[in-house]
Amino acid sequence: SMSMLPAPVDGLKLTEVKRGNGPRAVAGDVVCVHYVCRLEDGTAIFDSKRVDGKPRPFTAGANRRPQGLGRALVGAQLGTTRIATIPPELAYGNAGFPASNIPPNAVVIYEFEVVEIRPKK
Repeated sequence: SMSMLPAPVDGLKLTEVKRGNGPRAVAGDVVCVHYVCRLEDGTAIFDSKRVDGKPRPFTAGANRRPQGLGRALVGAQLGTTRIATIPPELAYGNAGFPASNIPPNAVVIYEFEVVEIRPKK
């Protein structure tokens, strides 16, 4: 059953679809995920499985855009599936990300499955 994680103050919404097991990712760990990124209206922006089947590495807790994704990876475990609904200020802001067809002030939704966690060095 899906569980909503505690609502943070900054508007990032995190739903845990499937719990994983093992150690939880901490800030600085590299977390490799299969993910789908889409807009609120369902428009698909990127799907790692569809593009080439390769997971993508992100740093948990990283401050780079989309910042909300970095936060959403913290606490995840191997096999965890989460849906992160990220407000524009924690995503691509009022500039958007034209190269990826993300419009200005867009809420972006990342659904990801953790396939590897590499502890920070």
